[in-house]
Amino acid sequence: MSNFTIIKPLRSSDLAFRGEPKLEWIWQGYIAPGNVTLFTGLWKTGKTTLLALLLARRNAACGLANSTPKLAGLDVKPGKTLVITEEDSSLWAQRFHRYNYTDQVYLISRPFNSIPSEEQWRSLLDQVHVMHEAEAIDLLIADQVSQR
Repeated sequence: MSNFTIIKPLRSSDLAFRGEPKLEWIWQGYIAPGNVTLFTGLWKTGKTTLLALLLARRNAACGLANSTPKLAGLDVKPGKTLVITEEDSSLWAQRFHRYNYTDQVYLISRPFNSIPSEEQWRSLLDQVHVMHEAEAIDLLIADQVSQR
């Protein structure tokens, strides 16, 4: 017997227009809480560098009283970020030093030693949830997390 659940699709008449949603952007126009933003492109095109600069601006924003830092001319909100990456932690140690990150940025480097099972993925997501609740993390970056 299947565990398949039938999902009732919504029709236009089921949805009431309530105006434009109010988003409190992390990076104006690109990254908003509760949403997914995908940065994609060929390798060595600067995706991780762009994210590293975003983290630097978010980090800098935490110490500013009456100023909003910008990235590419767009406002960046302060906050805490968790980065999960397949890159070695030594590469991120260089970024932490270069951009002077404080404890606003958390890193999980190489979370899996081999192809992860569904249980291992769920365990990682459970850990992310616990960190989100305990540390008020408002941005999760999954950088090159693969299934090897």
